[in-house]
Amino acid sequence: MEQPASRFLALDVFRGLAVCLMIVVNTPGAGAEPYPWLVHAKWFGFTAADWVFPSFLFAVGCAMSFAFQRPTTGRAFAAKVLRRAGLIFLLGFLMYWYPFVHRVDGAWELAPFADTRVMGVLQRIALCYMLAAFAVRYLAARELLILSLLAQRPMHGYELSKLIESGSGGAVRFKAASLYPLLYRLEHRGWIQGRWIEKAGQRRRRHYRVTAEGQKVLEQQRRTWAEFVAGVHRILEPGNA
Repeated sequence: MEQPASRFLALDVFRGLAVCLMIVVNTPGAGAEPYPWLVHAKWFGFTAADWVFPSFLFAVGCAMSFAFQRPTTGRAFAAKVLRRAGLIFLLGFLMYWYPFVHRVDGAWELAPFADTRVMGVLQRIALCYMLAAFAVRYLAARELLILSLLAQRPMHGYELSKLIESGSGGAVRFKAASLYPLLYRLEHRGWIQGRWIEKAGQRRRRHYRVTAEGQKVLEQQRRTWAEFVAGVHRILEPGNA
């Protein structure tokens, strides 16, 4: 039985503030003239109302970073993402179509589909979530590279970056500004473990090694990446376009 997902107070508070701002923007009051900063900018400019949609996308991205830490199979991952995206899209569509019927000449008629808004806010969030989820799952090669090298032997960050650069022929390069935050995240997830080592005549460095949990993630990511690359090659082969 799976343990219930942990709640993150900061994310819950941010999500609540975004919902509060959305309510204020959408309900100025009957007959009331809305404040200019609660009206979307027509083209140039940026108002408080323009914060709502990006705020929801930011909350979705933060939630994804926590939810995707658990290793899972490609089939289960796809099913989960498609199910969530479908539910969010359907809820947004049904909320705009509600109450579905109206009275015409004393008789009830179904609201015309042409009067509904297919691409509403929730629907766009659903599509953004689905595309971002698959991009993170199948295009996040940096974690795979780091875990693969650390599975061979422990090493420090600078050595990692040089091995990746030389092994890829200079095609893949890591800068310290992106490498060390990634190492910190992997260590926070429990996939790698670091310890400080000081050698004679050298400054102290933090060496990392792959944990048992990280080894499981590495094996899963290798299979996922192999499936992705094989699928791309099948498409690129002549006659399969």
